[in-house]
Amino acid sequence: MAKILISGGNGMLGKAITGELLHKGHSVSWLCRKPLKENKVNVFLWDPETRSLDLNAFEGVEQLIILNGSNIAGKAWTRVNKAEIYSSRVDSTAFLLETLQKQNILLKTICGASAIGYYGNEHAEEFCDENTAAGSDFLARVCRDWEKVYETRTPPQTRLVIFRISVVLSESGGMYAKLHPLVKAGLAAVIGNGKNYISWIHIQDLARLFVFAIENPAVSGIYNATAPEPKNLKEFIHEMARSLNRKVVLPAIPSFLIRMFLGERASLVDKGCRVNNEKVRHLGFDFEFPLLPSALNDLAHQKIQRRS
Repeated sequence: MAKILISGGNGMLGKAITGELLHKGHSVSWLCRKPLKENKVNVFLWDPETRSLDLNAFEGVEQLIILNGSNIAGKAWTRVNKAEIYSSRVDSTAFLLETLQKQNILLKTICGASAIGYYGNEHAEEFCDENTAAGSDFLARVCRDWEKVYETRTPPQTRLVIFRISVVLSESGGMYAKLHPLVKAGLAAVIGNGKNYISWIHIQDLARLFVFAIENPAVSGIYNATAPEPKNLKEFIHEMARSLNRKVVLPAIPSFLIRMFLGERASLVDKGCRVNNEKVRHLGFDFEFPLLPSALNDLAHQKIQRRS
């Protein structure tokens, strides 16, 4: 069993990965910016802004999972907030990997997060695979520079895995959690013509995919972390409504209204890309939730269990 350190381990995905790792008998520690009390993991402090990091975090560690990054949807994309989104991913990861170099800490594996935002909005009509060129919008630039940090600062002896993560479906946060009360109340509506694609993955499958990569030395390089079946927004909203025994009765919301309220951030909801996961499937990874209905039904069931 391995000793694994996760930067951003206290986030939604970090907690899911931690649960999977602990279940399989691994030892897990987190790098966090604030002190936390956790029963099953050790927490070490770091602050990329002040370039401080508790080096005790690396004692005995063989594998590093990098998940740091501020919420891209929670705040307006002002100049300051865009700088935070960029720095929390690119600069923080650079600092972390620079620290490993300076301290001569050699790890077996670095498994890092990126996002399908890498492809930008230029490839709406394509089925994007890992060889598709990077886009040119804000999130594409963030992901491109983030991946460049991984690739240029990871030692050649260390196995590097980068997952371009799609929309993560979880009942505890993200897109699903935000839509749930609206759909449940019968207030869901399609945005625009609803033809923009959503490439998605159930959080349980995503956590299992990270653990699969940690445990399998043959996994190396860049992979799209997404389920096999992208859906357009109209299909997604109607399928979610069905999972909650509701119907979509409201008229579509014009895209210009979303752009008026959200500005540049509107690209998160009225743009999208269709992403190919063939490379992941060729690894032999089996999705527990390959189809959207089963994923949404599971999340709806979790919501009911949590309330009961």
